[in-house]
Amino acid sequence: MIYRVEVCTKEAFRGTRSASLLRRIDSLGIGGLQAVLVTDLYFLHGNLADDVVQRLVDELLYDPVVEDVQWYPQDAAAPNNIWPNDSKTWQIEVTLLPGVTDSVAESLLDGAQMIGVRGLQAAATGQRYSLMGDIEERDVRRIANRLLVNEVIQTFTLNAPIAPPFMLLAGQGAGVGEGQAGQVEQPSVRNFSEAEAVGPTSITHFHSRTRALTRISKPTGENI
Repeated sequence: MIYRVEVCTKEAFRGTRSASLLRRIDSLGIGGLQAVLVTDLYFLHGNLADDVVQRLVDELLYDPVVEDVQWYPQDAAAPNNIWPNDSKTWQIEVTLLPGVTDSVAESLLDGAQMIGVRGLQAAATGQRYSLMGDIEERDVRRIANRLLVNEVIQTFTLNAPIAPPFMLLAGQGAGVGEGQAGQVEQPSVRNFSEAEAVGPTSITHFHSRTRALTRISKPTGENI
């Protein structure tokens, strides 16, 4: 079973991450965008009972003080609030391509062992960017290609849920830049580092993704 975990900063604490991306989008000369919401994605694969998934989420993946979380099986229908039927909301989901090192996912596997969870077999991470406003598809794709995705080592979908890299490696899912099923081009060089995997201007996203790694390594009760 593969589970999808979605972590988003609570509205009262949003600001820096979304504001920074809005400024970069504005620098491209793209108008009409009203808001950007960034959600961190975690994919968990293994023989995991629901209570075990909840434990992984609670102990390793989110901070209930400043974040909201929801999770569900990857092959299940997503909650209605994730994919709104709204022509003014665009969803871009991004993951690493198979073979690119995902240090946060590796730390998540280590963290699961540390808390006594033995059934987690694979993990991966990604992001979803929800763009809200009066904006055309061509501009959404320009934002993705210029700011959010390094096409050599990442892939994305548009208005469709992305598959984790370990599913792509097994030929079980789609993660193509067109937002529909198709062939994923593989990178010619393997084992990139996490720092190399960030998009052209997305170093802040890398720092936010190391949150899970930091949480795993800190003693229980220490604030992050």
